[in-house]
Amino acid sequence: MKKAAGAQNAVLKEGMSAPDTLIPVTEVVEQVLDNLLVMIRQERQALCTGPSITIYVGSIAIGGIYKRAAMASSSVLNKHFTKNPASTEYRFEQDAISPESVHYLLITWMRETCQPFEAFAVPMQEAFSENIALLRAARLLGMERYAKHILSTYINYLKTELPTYEEITIVEKNATSDKDPLWTSMVST
Repeated sequence: MKKAAGAQNAVLKEGMSAPDTLIPVTEVVEQVLDNLLVMIRQERQALCTGPSITIYVGSIAIGGIYKRAAMASSSVLNKHFTKNPASTEYRFEQDAISPESVHYLLITWMRETCQPFEAFAVPMQEAFSENIALLRAARLLGMERYAKHILSTYINYLKTELPTYEEITIVEKNATSDKDPLWTSMVST
């Protein structure tokens, strides 16, 4: 026996009748990892439908992320939600990733790139620190393909220019490993 509970579906436990015995049922989304930059507009628009997920960075919640869009664009989220189809959340440790960058990649940019005739790569931000945080988020989410032009710009910059102390600190803080391309470009000059 199925019964609607607000906007979510719920199933009544066998032999129970009280409304407080309803178990939430999550819509399972089957979505392959894809490349938004080569998808047609209708395919991209379809990604911005259906259930949403929440990504937590420590105690900070970033909600309202379309599950289909996240699974199509992020190899990390695709793997997680394919393995855990009923899940509606993903967690990062506190300070592991910039919540603003996650919001920008999976909500702001996603909605902007899914509407026009042609998709576009993640635009460069105005500040060095925002771009580097965006690159870290793209790497940790498995969305590097959408920000590789930003990475190329900063690799070139770090190989040809002398970064400020503040920029050195930002690159060091956002390095994902000893083999991080920005870090290795900076230390090898």
